[in-house]
Amino acid sequence: MKRSAAFLKIILPPLLAFAIAAAHAHGAAAKGGKGVRFTYFGHACFLIESLSSGATIFIDPFSGLDYPPPKAEPDVLLITHEHFDHNNAAAAKGDPVVLRGLTEDGGDWNDVSRKIRGVKIISVPTYHDEEQGKKRGKNTVFRIEMDGVVIVHAGDVGHVLSEKQAQRLKPVDVLLAPVGGYYTVEPAGAHEIAARLGPKIVIPMHYQTKYTRDLPIKPLKNFIAGRKNVEEIAGSVFTVTASGLPEEMKIVTLEPR
Repeated sequence: MKRSAAFLKIILPPLLAFAIAAAHAHGAAAKGGKGVRFTYFGHACFLIESLSSGATIFIDPFSGLDYPPPKAEPDVLLITHEHFDHNNAAAAKGDPVVLRGLTEDGGDWNDVSRKIRGVKIISVPTYHDEEQGKKRGKNTVFRIEMDGVVIVHAGDVGHVLSEKQAQRLKPVDVLLAPVGGYYTVEPAGAHEIAARLGPKIVIPMHYQTKYTRDLPIKPLKNFIAGRKNVEEIAGSVFTVTASGLPEEMKIVTLEPR
């Protein structure tokens, strides 16, 4: 017993020191290393942060839903289209650069191509439905390049992307895709978009939750049913680095903040 106790006294301090060092290294990477942190507020709203520069992008803050109100003080605010559940610009505090995918009346697309704090942002025109906007109007898909990671936020895309649209967006590392249907593509359509773009990670959004029970959209389970490579995170935050991307496509689910 004495020998065992002595052994533990010898071995435990180095192990504890190693664990603390690893935790500090992870924290340092989160603060100064290259990578991207996603915070999901629900519906189609995300805060995307560069871990190297601290640059932040706030996308599609909503109003009129039962989720806790989203708030952030970003460098850039992106609005994919001019519907109340995507264009609550007042949720962005401070003095962000506001980039709207559509004109404020929603009647036409804006051509967005900017580089802000090292983050490249372009827009790709799409529609909110399968009838070239006759039912629900226009939509914008944003492509964001940050810390070596390419992110595509598909807004309320209502159709499978054309090959021309897909080529403008590729290559894609992380796809933020609506999966609830009715107002957007159905779950099968979201999978088809993912297959066309070939991202390493798909983060589903715009699906039914306890906060949106009154909306005629499908729950998350309809999108992930039967899929093997699914990581369900018990929280609203997910971090990824360019070097840490999976070899095969993976679905990562987040809980609204």
